[in-house]
Amino acid sequence: MDERGGPGAPQVRFEGDVGRVAEEKGACVIALTSGEIVLLSDDREQRIETEIDESIESVIILEDDPLHLLIGTEGPHIYRYRAGLMERNAAFDLLECRDEWYTPYGSPPELRSFAATRDGWVYADVHVGSIMRSSDLGVSWEPATPD
Repeated sequence: MDERGGPGAPQVRFEGDVGRVAEEKGACVIALTSGEIVLLSDDREQRIETEIDESIESVIILEDDPLHLLIGTEGPHIYRYRAGLMERNAAFDLLECRDEWYTPYGSPPELRSFAATRDGWVYADVHVGSIMRSSDLGVSWEPATPD
């Protein structure tokens, strides 16, 4: 509290340029433009060095204990972080429809956003490509609409 009885000045918990943010069940994951991930919860702050070279464009928390993230990048690629391990998702990289993804301005497509449903589906929006989906928390992927 400050001298007027109100909340004090905000405290800086970390420094860096924020790229993307995801929140789920009291946990907050912040992807910094440096490629580092910061996990904030009520009782802890955890920093994860991703070693991802591409620009991080999206992040989603699939589970919070143990922490399970999907990270989308320009390229586009998907990285899975689970139980302390970071890996690029080979199944997403092998999708046959990747050859059709393009942007009208010439830069590489990017994975713009993720969404998860209560019945276990995860969707990934590829700009400009399509929407991909996974029924197994991001292990395997297929086009949401095959055509």
